Parts: sequence; structure tokens; C-alpha cells
Amino acid sequence: MKKTILILFTLIFTFAVNDAFSQKEQKKKKTETVRISAFMHCQACADNITTNLNFEKGVKKVDADFRTNVVTIEYVPKKINPVMLTEKIRELGYAAELLVE
Repeated sequence: MKKTILILFTLIFTFAVNDAFSQKEQKKKKTETVRISAFMHCQACADNITTNLNFEKGVKKVDADFRTNVVTIEYVPKKINPVMLTEKIRELGYAAELLVE
């Protein structure tokens, strides 16, 4: 009887932990990634875009590559959208267009 209760308790605990972990992972995945073409002359331009976009609400990660003129941004869609991100880059003085994939 004790073994049965122990096994039952272990199973319930295991499922509860897995469910909590699954919910935590789902919260983490509520981001999207967008690529924006932005004309950058040098690494300083890329750094300027990266630094400024990182301060925007909803932006999680920015990677600006001046060699390819592409800015890759991971963001939270509930807080900011690709059109707004493109406009933010334009406000910094760079020609920018949303890349459709």
C-alpha cells in the first residue's frame, strides 16, 4: 500500500513539474524575429542601431550587420511591431525597409 501511494505521489509530482516547465517555456517563446534592410556605412552605424533599438520596449535582441545591411531583431509582438521597428531605424537616420521572407 505504501509503495502504491509513493508511486502515485511521484507520478503526480512529475506531471506537475513538467507542466510548470512547459508553461514557462511557452512564455519564453512569445517573441518573434524580423529582418530589416538598413543601409549602414560602417560598424559604428551598426552599433548605433543596436544600442538604440535595445532601449525600445519589447525588443529582446538586436543584431545589426553592416556588411550585409541587415538588422535582425527579436521582439515581443504585444509591445512593438515590425513597422514600428523599421520606423525607429529611419528615425536614427538610416534608409530602412522591412524584409519579407
